[in-house]
Amino acid sequence: MEKVTEALTVADLARMTSGGGPVLLDFYADWCEPCVLLDEILTELEQRMVGKIRIIKIDIDLQPALVAHFGFRSVPWLLLYNGQEEVWRMHGFMMAPELEKVVREHCG
Repeated sequence: MEKVTEALTVADLARMTSGGGPVLLDFYADWCEPCVLLDEILTELEQRMVGKIRIIKIDIDLQPALVAHFGFRSVPWLLLYNGQEEVWRMHGFMMAPELEKVVREHCG
């Protein structure tokens, strides 16, 4: 999993998701207990889908421009991109097998 530590613009985000394969963005906060649980689930998902998905963790406290752009009011938020197209989003979390199913359904 990649963890973003610098401020991003919407254009930066577009570049990050333009690799062609599935990219799952995890918008989180260090103070968020559900986000800590989701981190374990995303680690499992990454192990289940080795080389098939890129997972990027984005701390909302460092990203005021992205928070404003997407209108997040709470975390965690997951956004799934296939190429530069957002194909799925969810507030909250689900277990790794269900997330894997979502990725396969939306990204082949």
